[in-house]
Formats: sequence, C-alpha cells, structure tokens
Amino acid sequence: MGQAFFTLGLGVGSIQIFGSYMSRNYTIGYEAVTITLLDTTVAVLAGFIIFPACFSYAVEPGSGPGLIFVTLVSVFSNMEYGSVWAESSFIHALAAISTLIAVFEILLPSQWKSLR
Repeated sequence: MGQAFFTLGLGVGSIQIFGSYMSRNYTIGYEAVTITLLDTTVAVLAGFIIFPACFSYAVEPGSGPGLIFVTLVSVFSNMEYGSVWAESSFIHALAAISTLIAVFEILLPSQWKSLR
C-alpha cells in the first residue's frame, strides 16, 4: 500500500509538470496505463530479487520498508565488484532525486508569489 500511495502522490505532481510537455500524439489514458504497468512490473521484479536474497543471507523478510536497504548491503558485499554496483545504484538514486526536484517545480511559483 505504501508503494501505491507514494507512486500516486508523486504521480500527481509529475502529471502536472511533465504533462505540459507531452506530445499531442499521446493521451493521458495511454500514459496512465503504461506507467501503471511499468511501476507494477518493477515492484514485482524487485520482490523476485529481494525476498530470495533475504532467505539467502538470513535477513528477516518482515522487517518493513527498510528491507531493501538491509538486504542490498548483504548482496553487494558478497558480489564480485559489489562496490562498483553499489555506486551505480547510488548514482541512479541521485537521478531519481533530480526528477523529484522537477516535480516540486509546480509548488515554487505559488510560494514565491505569497512571499512578495
């Protein structure tokens, strides 16, 4: 449920920002279905990776939202060139944060007007 609410909350801002740049060749409905399918696919694939890794490295699978961070430390530390893959994962997380900053673009102009 947390993943669904996070995705929907982030999606509202994303739709407003990135929808203004969308080509007329695509519809909002098509994009919504595509994003829903891709997000669900990524979440299921992450589950296929994380839960077997939990059992392999004796990590408690019911430890909550931080499960991926606990498990990935074990996976990367036991992997050949694990530090390289861990750094690559961190760089991708920074790319996601830059997208989050773009989503906040919609809030800034209204805040600036109220400060004047």
